[in-house]
Amino acid sequence: MRAKRYIMACVLFCTLLICGSTVIASAEENNEKNNGEYRYKEVERPYPYKVKVGDTYIECGDGICLVKYLGDEAEVVVPSEIDGKPVTVIGSGCFSGNQTITRVEIPESVTWLDGFNDCSNLADIKLSNGVKVIGVFSFENCGSLEKIDLPDSLVCIGAGSKECGTFTGCSNLKEISFSNNLQEIGPGAFRYCKALEKVVLPEKVEWVRDYCFFGCSSLKAVEMPENCKKIGHAAFGNCQSLEYVDLPDSVTNMMSRAFEGCSSLKSIHLSKNLKTIYTGAFQNCSSLEEITIPAGVTNIGKMWMGKSGHVFSGCTSLKRVTINGKIQAVRRRTFEWCKALETIELPASVTKIGEGAFIGCKSLETIKLPSGVERICIDAFRGCGLKEITFPESLQMVGRRSFAHCESLKKIVIKGKNARIGSLAFKNIAKNAVFDVPNTAVNIYRSRLTKKNTGFVVKSMKVV
Repeated sequence: MRAKRYIMACVLFCTLLICGSTVIASAEENNEKNNGEYRYKEVERPYPYKVKVGDTYIECGDGICLVKYLGDEAEVVVPSEIDGKPVTVIGSGCFSGNQTITRVEIPESVTWLDGFNDCSNLADIKLSNGVKVIGVFSFENCGSLEKIDLPDSLVCIGAGSKECGTFTGCSNLKEISFSNNLQEIGPGAFRYCKALEKVVLPEKVEWVRDYCFFGCSSLKAVEMPENCKKIGHAAFGNCQSLEYVDLPDSVTNMMSRAFEGCSSLKSIHLSKNLKTIYTGAFQNCSSLEEITIPAGVTNIGKMWMGKSGHVFSGCTSLKRVTINGKIQAVRRRTFEWCKALETIELPASVTKIGEGAFIGCKSLETIKLPSGVERICIDAFRGCGLKEITFPESLQMVGRRSFAHCESLKKIVIKGKNARIGSLAFKNIAKNAVFDVPNTAVNIYRSRLTKKNTGFVVKSMKVV
């Protein structure tokens, strides 16, 4: 029995010795120290905290990295130095999830700031003029934070990541004072900051990145810098209080869903140098009443992530559209369910009316098709309020159901001789509708305008 106990004691001793050695080795390997208030370590080279902004790399510099706050104070003043060396980095997990702290003061020595995510009671943070980078998810879900002043030393917020989320979920953040030297704001940086009311972006920001202000439901006003060149994917998506946007003439690209779901947006002034509007850019902007597309735009509804079109889909208040740009196609479902649309001016460059481009536009009574239109695709004008339509000589195809359920459509003028008519293309149009065709093509179109194509037998055809 004694021998058995002796063996067990030896095993236990060896286990403790191995575990203790592992802990010591681990601590030594990480070079972490503990002063009772923080776990910390020296910043190693090459610098682990480094990001490229423009043509320049921003680095944290030599000094101390705070790994974990061990204290229990509600108000914390971060030390400027430890062991005679400057504190330059607040690490990613330093204060994460701390439910006690309400106020933090950051010293000028800190150049790289991180690690306050899920600090739900943090209401005040003082950033000294020394911080150059605020990292990804640094203040995510800090629900008590109402205001933040970003120092002029700050160059970037959450750069170098596909999803930054630096202030994501700061639901009570109402006011942001941006650094004058801020160059880059990462994707999703202020997503779901639902109390944010106004944003004035600094002059050096060239790109409002993907999801940057997505879901900021109280955002009413945005001032963009004259240097801004690009509005990212869903950058202002679901900003339901945004009423007016004035894009500076420096903007050349508007990515997909840029303003999707901005249900209060009544008016937007587009950049005269805008070239491309990607898919769904203004989808479901239900208060938008009119828009003029500048002459430089060559593509409306360009494909993004496998989809194209839908740019104004669901803009139920949109009445007037002027397209000055030399676009070649009105892409699929571009004006889908724009029920108030009355007037649209298409440029001469258009050769194709895409699938469902004007489906459900009940107020659209007339439209002038450009002389070079070759294809009207499936469901293009289904359910529109058209009373008459003239097809140019260039037309080659009228797609399936393209004018189906246009119940007021009484006159269809076909100037060409070779247009193919898809099945049910004119189903449920006005029963007394007249097809006006060239003298030499009467028999051709009588054979094409069958019950299969129109839903009823054509008994009357007026010859041009």
